[in-house]
Amino acid sequence: MDYRKLEQQLKSTSLFDLYNLRYLIGARLENQEALSLVRNQLQLEVQISYHDLKSNSMKYGVVKELKKKSVIVVSLDDQKAYRIPYYVINLAGEIVDLGQLVGSFSKLDFFVNQIVGFKDKKGRDLYGKVIKLNPKSAVLVTSDNMRWRVSYGLLFKVVDSDLVNYQIEQKLAIE
Repeated sequence: MDYRKLEQQLKSTSLFDLYNLRYLIGARLENQEALSLVRNQLQLEVQISYHDLKSNSMKYGVVKELKKKSVIVVSLDDQKAYRIPYYVINLAGEIVDLGQLVGSFSKLDFFVNQIVGFKDKKGRDLYGKVIKLNPKSAVLVTSDNMRWRVSYGLLFKVVDSDLVNYQIEQKLAIE
């Protein structure tokens, strides 16, 4: 699917039409026929990729149980079992980064545990690790163990995040 073209079309769509589209998309996501098509392509003990809504990133797991509207997956990251809806499973194995489509930064551009930066009220650059993604802002923890809630538009991505992450981890480990 050409998400860039779709995004351009949605920019000129009225809020009323977007509301109606949201209803139609929701109904399609819950459609039993569509869910069955996905369910029938899955097998137990097979590795899959899926979009994790909480961290806003792709995850990998092993299918353990097929339910009517969801699947039980054991995450390869933490070995925990999760119930995920069929519609977050990436059957085609496509790499999709929706965050690149939005004009300015939004929730789609970030993920939990990512190292980011922002300027405080005094103009100083501060760096922190994302611990939670809210609809309009991210919650970060900095190296001095301070929590900040920062609007996505004020955040910037850190290129050498390994160095900043090491500094944050070291300071938090000392305390």
